[in-house]
Amino acid sequence: VWQRILSELDEAQSIYVAEDDDGAVTGFAEGGPERSGDPDYAGELYAIHLLEDSQRRGAGRRLVTSVVSDLARNGMRSMLVWVLEQNRSACRFYEALGGLPAREQDISIGGVTLAEVGYGWQDIGPLAEAPD
Repeated sequence: VWQRILSELDEAQSIYVAEDDDGAVTGFAEGGPERSGDPDYAGELYAIHLLEDSQRRGAGRRLVTSVVSDLARNGMRSMLVWVLEQNRSACRFYEALGGLPAREQDISIGGVTLAEVGYGWQDIGPLAEAPD
């Protein structure tokens, strides 16, 4: 799956990985142009995942900042990310990064309907310049 994803990346998309001190991958983030045609957000954080042992140590912020810096370099000045509403720790993470609830939608996963919140940044400049 990753081989296909990496081979299909275009110039406006990016994927970053986080590693531990031994070089083992502990997380990743992926982003690029917003995919649904949202009129207010040009960029999108498609996915971010960190192993639990790597959370709350700054790696997530560095991954997001890396993706955001690429979005800005590619002329995208705003960003949206979708998160399950019931994932409160992820919601708090995006809020701590300055994201504001901007959209809501329902998705179906395994036959179950779940609520998602779209956190938005109208100006990603401060996030792109955030210190590591």
